[in-house]
Amino acid sequence: MEKIAIIYTEAQGVSENLRSLSILQGMEAQYIPLPAKESGHLLAAYQSAMTSSDARYKIYVNGSVRILDSEILGRIVRVFQSHPDIGILGLSGARELSTSGVSYLSQKRAGRLVKPDGKELVFSKQETSAPPYETVEALDGCFLATQHDVPWRSDLLHGPLYLGASASCEHRRAGFEAAVLAQEKAACQLVDNHFSSDDDDKDAFLDEYSGELYPLVSICIPTYQRPEYFRQALESVLHQTYRNLDIFITDDSPDDETERLMENYTSDLRIAYHHHPEYGKKENWRDIFAYNNPKAEYVGWLMDDDLFLPEKIATMVETYRNHPNVSLVTSYRHLIDKDGKQLPDYEITKQIVQENTIFPGAYIGKMMLRGLGN
Repeated sequence: MEKIAIIYTEAQGVSENLRSLSILQGMEAQYIPLPAKESGHLLAAYQSAMTSSDARYKIYVNGSVRILDSEILGRIVRVFQSHPDIGILGLSGARELSTSGVSYLSQKRAGRLVKPDGKELVFSKQETSAPPYETVEALDGCFLATQHDVPWRSDLLHGPLYLGASASCEHRRAGFEAAVLAQEKAACQLVDNHFSSDDDDKDAFLDEYSGELYPLVSICIPTYQRPEYFRQALESVLHQTYRNLDIFITDDSPDDETERLMENYTSDLRIAYHHHPEYGKKENWRDIFAYNNPKAEYVGWLMDDDLFLPEKIATMVETYRNHPNVSLVTSYRHLIDKDGKQLPDYEITKQIVQENTIFPGAYIGKMMLRGLGN
């Protein structure tokens, strides 16, 4: 007899809700409760439950949700039986994952959910001619179903916030798709939508998966004979929350101070440093303009006396991903002195808008020409 294991974190009403779901004829249900105290080490608990069960199909349910569709298990099994290439199914997720790594924060969403206040969030609607699922980049972690035992990354993560996105990546690495089940009405309700952030989990998730989730960004830095300012500029790039970076530095300093400084960064394989003491300014700029990494989708420029704020690249890439018609992203910039203290704006550095705004390129070009400033 085919078996389906239902693995869930204990919370008030969860067991009763899950035991009320219909089981397909000819199938046997196995219920595996996890103590609520395991929520801080949820991936380890899921891994232990997975290895303890010989069920082909496994359902992982966070105690923060209630299932509204009593026939949901049968629908999931039928999709799995018809589509062996789908490794993991959820009820909501991100078509494109936010650069934060949190699927709930993504603007391009799929599926449906009912909020704790009873309001239904419809991210995608089912078409009668469409397949009964939609492939996504990352699933929300509150309800997940699998038909292959792909290990949970308990060595990497602990809590629930990045669990669904990690599982989606791991199933793709194993050769399977992640997908959201099509729903005419939302199949589950969140009873608690407060998810605490975990900086360790965030760093671990972004370090592990950024290269396969997000586009490569080249950062080009020309420098000349000011190693301390340059060091601060480079450090501001290395401390970006966005990980998938390619850093190209060309240095036409006649001395070797910057070259010696760069010896501290030889272990960072994202950095390519070229020192040409025989170059003048023209040749150095020729090199930086000629640089073109064919794997990089975007390019950012940084002068050696400027600094990036930590979220700069993540924010700008997120803008591109949410607005594919945009071809250039820029921002307001602060002026600082040599000690990093903020200075008053010049006329040409004052903010021209108070919120994110999309402009026609010709309009901005005319503004710059009329004002004779960037």
